[in-house]
Amino acid sequence: MHNLSPTKLSLALASFCLAATALVQGVSAQESDFPRNEFGQPDFQGFYTFRTITPLQRPRELEHMEVLTPEQAKEWEAYENRRQNRDLIIDSVGGAGYPPGVISYNEFWYERGSETIADRRTSLIYDPPNGRVPPLNDAGRERRTAYQQMVFESAGPEGRTTVDRCITGFVGGPPMIPGSYNNNMQLVQTANHVMILNEMVHTARIIPYADEFDIKQGKW
Repeated sequence: MHNLSPTKLSLALASFCLAATALVQGVSAQESDFPRNEFGQPDFQGFYTFRTITPLQRPRELEHMEVLTPEQAKEWEAYENRRQNRDLIIDSVGGAGYPPGVISYNEFWYERGSETIADRRTSLIYDPPNGRVPPLNDAGRERRTAYQQMVFESAGPEGRTTVDRCITGFVGGPPMIPGSYNNNMQLVQTANHVMILNEMVHTARIIPYADEFDIKQGKW
């Protein structure tokens, strides 16, 4: 199992695409010491985890801190692990304030991670520089309203989202963002495709990387 933060995982996948493109363009296997698969391609196959307690967007209390020091990271990890622990339901000991008997699972079933990402950034978002999700524009607000209507006003299962019906997972991306559990994936390569198989709902993304498969819209 390769332990990669979401940022490093994105970089690894981007590196795979660049390396595969270079191979298609005629770069020989002898020009690199990178491990190769049976097709002569750079071999990125394996199992990866992208769990981390680093949040998607920077917490308000850390709004002026882009990167934590090693000491601050340890303090933040201890704070977050205590705060998120479902077995600690008493506010006085720092646990999340859930009344007894109403939590979904106890702490045993969670694998959200216990450490920050390797570079100790305070958010997975690095642009904009404040590490926060930008406000929605008018089109974004319209899409959100339509989505909320679909979720809350559906008359039957057909009106629910594919995530609600466990057809697609909610951490598979894009973007691939860690959740409370199932933060693992497998990457498989063939001569013409790469497959990303998420543990969550076993969502598979099969991606061709030859130039002739390029599409003009709906790519992501």
